[in-house]
Amino acid sequence: MSAFTIAHTLDGKQALNLLPRMANRHGLIAGATGTGKTVTLRKLAESFSNAGVPVFLVDAKGDLSGMSRPGTADGIVGERMAQLGLDTNYLRGFPVRFWDVYGDSGIPLRLSIDAISGGNTLLLARILNLTEAQERALAVVLRVARDHDWPLIDLRDLRSTVAYVASKAAQYQRTYGNVSPASIGAIQGRLLLLEDEGADRFFGEPTLDLQHWLESRDGQGTINILNAEKLLLRAPRIYGAFLIWFLTRLFDLLPECGDLPQPKLVLFLDEAHLLFKNPSPALLERIENTVRLIRSKGVGVYFVSQNPRDLPEAVLDQLGNRVQHALRAFSANALKNVEAAARTFRANPTLNTVQALTEMGKGEALVSFLDDDGIPRPVQRALIMPPQSRLAPLTDAERVQHYQADPLYPSYRDPSNRPGAHVAIQELMEAEKAEKEAAAAVQNTVAVIILDASNPPGGKPTKPAPSPAAPVPPAAAVAMPETPPPVAPVVLVPGQNSPLASAAQLQLRLSWPEAPQFQADVSIFLVGADGKVAGDDDIVFYNQPQTPNGAVRLGNDSIAIDLAAIPPDVAALHITASIDDAAPYRNFGSLGEAQLTVQDEKNNAAPLHIPLAASVGGENTALVFAQIYRRNGQWKIRAVGQGYRDGLLKLCEHYGVAV
Repeated sequence: MSAFTIAHTLDGKQALNLLPRMANRHGLIAGATGTGKTVTLRKLAESFSNAGVPVFLVDAKGDLSGMSRPGTADGIVGERMAQLGLDTNYLRGFPVRFWDVYGDSGIPLRLSIDAISGGNTLLLARILNLTEAQERALAVVLRVARDHDWPLIDLRDLRSTVAYVASKAAQYQRTYGNVSPASIGAIQGRLLLLEDEGADRFFGEPTLDLQHWLESRDGQGTINILNAEKLLLRAPRIYGAFLIWFLTRLFDLLPECGDLPQPKLVLFLDEAHLLFKNPSPALLERIENTVRLIRSKGVGVYFVSQNPRDLPEAVLDQLGNRVQHALRAFSANALKNVEAAARTFRANPTLNTVQALTEMGKGEALVSFLDDDGIPRPVQRALIMPPQSRLAPLTDAERVQHYQADPLYPSYRDPSNRPGAHVAIQELMEAEKAEKEAAAAVQNTVAVIILDASNPPGGKPTKPAPSPAAPVPPAAAVAMPETPPPVAPVVLVPGQNSPLASAAQLQLRLSWPEAPQFQADVSIFLVGADGKVAGDDDIVFYNQPQTPNGAVRLGNDSIAIDLAAIPPDVAALHITASIDDAAPYRNFGSLGEAQLTVQDEKNNAAPLHIPLAASVGGENTALVFAQIYRRNGQWKIRAVGQGYRDGLLKLCEHYGVAV
């Protein structure tokens, strides 16, 4: 197997080659923004594809799609080709397969909740940013789903299971341990935030089959490109968790094979620091072990980052093949980073590595690949080979045409409609309701029979003579009460919802039992379908205590809402509170548990109670307690529990209020 020529020395006389059988010893591509990391990544990926090795890479900036087309000998590519004596036969396109979590610019990439959890909570807890206590509550939820054989396919399945476990907390406590309402509430709130980030499009079926990423076409390895532009911006935790799942799933899927003539698969993981951002010790250990051991499965992993120090030492030590582009040193701390990066290379007595790192131009790099014995070669300053494929990205139309013509596209295009935990729980709750109604009917029948026993058919009603020892009590003593007993409130944890009467007249009260003297600044935002207010009239707060038509009114200690009077263009009302800068309390977490009580004054319905634990408040100075929203002509209320750290100003910004 011939070596992969990745670079040349500055004089162009010596090729710097990556040995195929050493390519599974992993690698690092590092350098400041704009120094040429992407070109190096492309050249390495093209070299592997030319050798029939499938590749996975992350497109963090949306500029790699041109790899599906042959390049052109113009611009900087033409200059480098001329410099290295390359002709147009060098240029070619590659078999590329586009993937996109959001399904907008590639084949939809989905994972079920069951797939990413894998029977434990590590990755889900990381995605949800849970505490240890909340992770234990999540473990109970997953165990309940597994014991009931409920498939966790998407976020709706997980939300439904969390809510069901919360409703049966006392029952499950005996089997699974304590389930804290506060932890359950925090999980529900985090799931809502995930949905806002677009995670509802990531979690689902059909789940990605990694065998599809191990394919070759016409002797070339398929280059699987994940468009991560929006993913990195909107949901970086999902991106990091997906990469970890990807590594561990590959490790489980592939057999041991030792050192091969060339890898089975090579991965290029851009924005690599996100894999190692705030992981639990257990998760970090899993990542480090997987990276260390996966080379024996024939997989090479190349991390792409701005600085080697972005990676843990235990991972960095395993990266034998290195390409380091220029680093900037405009401060003493930055110079320390440069010196640290220089020390990661095997020294070359003819090269001042620190100086080279700060003065290299675009397309230049320090290169050190492993030799036949697996020992790093002395570092060399080099010119990176130009890409063979088109440098410019595809147009939107070209990209759509490309991925929709892919034979795999029909298999992943539409989400699966396989029933999951949500449907199973609905059926179970309906069965429980029917069972209760049947039991109540039996009790009523027995009562009627007992009452009719004193009036046998065909004869006169008989009345037993009163016993001297048990005189009949006076009628007044057995009279039924004129007023019905109070109705128990319905408790909603974050994520749960409840229907409301279409003409309900609501009274809402916010309170903090542990700080009864505290009064928050309450605000109600009336938003349209886009989640934004239409104008200043659509916010009710202390300086504007009601809407122009009086449908929403802010009193001294309550909020009055007449749902029948809400304008038709209002899709939802968001109930919020914030802390004034002058208040003695600096955040909601210091106030203890918050409570929102909702009473339908017109229909005498059961009151709704929404508790938010102090941990939900945390360091936030603004909280969204609930949403009252229309869904298919029906008003509903949903508990939320979403916090912001910049008070009313942040709320106004979120809802589009000009301040």
